[in-house]
Amino acid sequence: MNPKNVSVVLTMLVMLLLLIAWLAGSFDEKIAPEVLPIRDAELDSETVLVQNVKRKRREKVAGTITAKQTTLISSRILAPIDRIAVRAGDEVKTGDLLVSLDQRALVARRKQAEQALSGLEARMQEVQEEFSRIDRLFQQRMVSRAELDRVTAARGELSAELQCAEQVIEETDAAVSYTRITAPIPGRVIDRFLDEGDTVAPGQKIISLYDPGAMRVEANVRETLAVTLRVGDVLNVHIDALDLAVAVVLEELVPSADPGARTFLVKAALPHGIDIYPGMYAELSIEAEEVEELVIPTDSIHNVGQLDFVWMVSDGERVRRFVRRGAKVSVDNTVIISGLDAGDRILLN
Repeated sequence: MNPKNVSVVLTMLVMLLLLIAWLAGSFDEKIAPEVLPIRDAELDSETVLVQNVKRKRREKVAGTITAKQTTLISSRILAPIDRIAVRAGDEVKTGDLLVSLDQRALVARRKQAEQALSGLEARMQEVQEEFSRIDRLFQQRMVSRAELDRVTAARGELSAELQCAEQVIEETDAAVSYTRITAPIPGRVIDRFLDEGDTVAPGQKIISLYDPGAMRVEANVRETLAVTLRVGDVLNVHIDALDLAVAVVLEELVPSADPGARTFLVKAALPHGIDIYPGMYAELSIEAEEVEELVIPTDSIHNVGQLDFVWMVSDGERVRRFVRRGAKVSVDNTVIISGLDAGDRILLN
C-alpha cells in the first residue's frame, strides 16, 4: 500500500477515536458523588421508624359466579320442533311456553286408538249379551258348563283388550301434552341448542335456563385455609367486571378435597338484586393466619420507572433504598416485602 494512503487511514482512525471520546464525555469536568447530610430537625419531624406489625392476613382466592339452579330443557318424545318461543337472554316465568313440537302424528295415533276402542266396545256389548244368554240357559240346564266357560273367557279377553286400548289413549294424551314444553322455573334463557324444523330425540337438550335471583360464588380454597371455614361465615367478594365489593354468606363446603390441587370447593350465596351472569370472575377475600409484616406509609414510596424506592436515613445521611412493595393494608399504609428491616428510619416525603 502506498505510504501516503496509510497515513490518511491512520489519521482518520485517530480522529474517529477522538470523536468517540468526546461524545463519551472524556473531556468534561467530573463531579465527585456525595451524600447530602440531612438536618436534625428534618429527622425529627419528617421521618418514621420501620416496625413489624402483627395483623390478620387476608388471602384472595379466584372464584366463579354460578347459578344455584340451572335447568336443561329437553324433549320426552321424538318429534320435529314446530316453534321455539324464546331466545338467549329472554326472561321467563314458571309455566311460560318455551318449545312447541309437531303433534300431528300423535293426534292421528289417538284417533286410531279411539276407533279401535269403539270397535272393542261394540264387540264387548255383543259378548256381554251372549254371556247373559248362555248364563241364563246354563241356569236352566240347557247348555253345558264348557259353553259357559267359553263365553266367560271371551268376555275376560275382550275386557283386557278394552283396558289396553284405553291405556293407549292415555299414553297418547300424555305424549301430546309433551309437545308443549313450558318453563319449570322462573329464570333467564342461557342458550338454545336447536332451531325450528329440527327433529329432537328423547333426552336431547333444546334450551338451558338459570335462575338469576339465586346466584353464588364458587371457589377452590387451599385445604389449610378451608378447614377454618364454617357454614354461615360472612366473607368478602370483589367482582372485577362491575368493580363491586359485597358481603357473601358461606352456604356450602364440599366435604371432600381435590387430591391433585389439595383444595376444597366452597360455595357462598350472593345477595339478590345484582345484575350478574354465570361464568363471571369473582375474588373471595378470606381471613387467614396472623403474620408479622413491615408496614410503611404509602406516601413514602417513590417510583422510578417500574422500580419502587424510599429515602432512608443512615448515619445522618439520606440514602435511596429500593424496595419491593406488597399489598395495601389500608388507604395510607402498604406492606414492604423486601428492601427494609425493622428499625430502619425512612423519610415520609
